[in-house]
Amino acid sequence: MKKFFPVMRSLAAMLVAVAAGFVVSACSEDETSDVALLSSPEPTIVYHASSFTASWAPVEGASGYAYKLDGGEEQSTSQCSLTVEGLEFGSSHTFSIKAVSASGMVADSYWSNFTIDLKNAFKFGPMTLKSNGESIDSFTVSWTAVENATNYVVNVNLRHENDVYATYETTGLSQALPLKQGISLITVTAYNGQTEIGNGAVTVELSLDFGHPDQPGDVAYNAADGVLTWSPAERAVRYRVTVKGITNKNFLFEAETEQTSQAVPLAGGVYAFSVVGLGGGGSAGPAAEFEYATFTAAEFDTDSDE
Repeated sequence: MKKFFPVMRSLAAMLVAVAAGFVVSACSEDETSDVALLSSPEPTIVYHASSFTASWAPVEGASGYAYKLDGGEEQSTSQCSLTVEGLEFGSSHTFSIKAVSASGMVADSYWSNFTIDLKNAFKFGPMTLKSNGESIDSFTVSWTAVENATNYVVNVNLRHENDVYATYETTGLSQALPLKQGISLITVTAYNGQTEIGNGAVTVELSLDFGHPDQPGDVAYNAADGVLTWSPAERAVRYRVTVKGITNKNFLFEAETEQTSQAVPLAGGVYAFSVVGLGGGGSAGPAAEFEYATFTAAEFDTDSDE
């Protein structure tokens, strides 16, 4: 019997060591799973035609916030709001944001991911503008109810036009709108009967660009009147006119107009004209270009005497 005691003692020691290992391992796993995380930001997204704004309540214990667009480079901010600009109408993006811990005792929050669709819907506080999906210029505007309101009036006009081009009255909370290319101002006003109520009308601005404009046609210069004219370009809401001197290198004339004519008084010489159509979002179409030679009356008389 004495021969077996050392063996039994060895087995007991091994079992104790294995058990201790399990205890240590279990503690490590518990410690890892118990690491506290910051709460994830819950931003409110406000959509615009070529940008969006995200704002959120402060996260307790956060020293700042990290965010990414479309999985790109991580950026940071110490504020509770940010605006991403320079996007295209009709584009979709993924916006990710997390809270960054101010302490090594607490880990950063999980990433919160949001899909940003700049074609289907635009949110402006209490107002949402949503594409009907029928055509690029067909939208429905909806809004939150105003207490004691019995009806609403919706006005739409282009920023570069002085007159309202569409007015609608409804007892509901939405209205279908045909929107033109350009910068549209949409105003919703709440009424109780004939009396305006609420905190005033809600107005949103939306820039719609339905593609690059065509080239302006029939460009001509009337030297007698000093006026440059052209025919309208499809999808253009305004035009950029440039006139450069060829014989007089120092001469340069630049202007933008919503008309199809531009006064350009010129002295005698040779000039290069350029007319470019601009879309609602600023996109430029192909230029209509030509050169023109004009002479003053004195120069014409001198040439005739010779």
